[in-house]
Amino acid sequence: MRASSCGRTWRCARRLRRAFALEFSRPSFLRPRPFPSRCNDAVAASERDDQACYDAALRFLAPRPRSEREIRQRLARHDFEGDRVDRVVARLRDSGLVDDAAFAAYWVESRDRHRPRGALALRSELAAKGLDRGVVDTALEDRTDDSEGAYVAGHARLRALARLDERAFRQRLGEHLRRRGFTWDSVSVAIDRLWRERAEGNAQ
Repeated sequence: MRASSCGRTWRCARRLRRAFALEFSRPSFLRPRPFPSRCNDAVAASERDDQACYDAALRFLAPRPRSEREIRQRLARHDFEGDRVDRVVARLRDSGLVDDAAFAAYWVESRDRHRPRGALALRSELAAKGLDRGVVDTALEDRTDDSEGAYVAGHARLRALARLDERAFRQRLGEHLRRRGFTWDSVSVAIDRLWRERAEGNAQ
């Protein structure tokens, strides 16, 4: 991934984290109230339910950013009505807490840092989270070569494959990397590099 893409990914993920931190750092009496109270009991009850829905969304967002579909599905499981969910999602968008483009950048960055995946797997994961194809394409537009990611993912498996001969090593590691969405070309480059490093290490 080129430096410009890394910078954009980092900025998108940082924007989500900053918006979330700002929302929770405000004392409750300073937080905006887009659902102002009125005298009518029915309206007041509806506003309380809107706020309960919003609070449930914030709790779901607390561990990490989420896609819009994830939030909608979570709130639906808590039996919040569709119109109420629409209002809450709109509020989250306005505050920067829901942004599918930023979420896609965050997800790719997180995978690259902690559990490398190939572009094929990342595309499938992001689609499963409800992201539009255009958003996914933008998040992955600079991933023209996954061989470095395949190398990192393969390196983590070296200890488990230490006793295998070359043929078994290549077969087992290739299957492992393919399951993680890396292309055959990337897998081949990574395996050649890892086997060469292992052979050189054994020769020392």
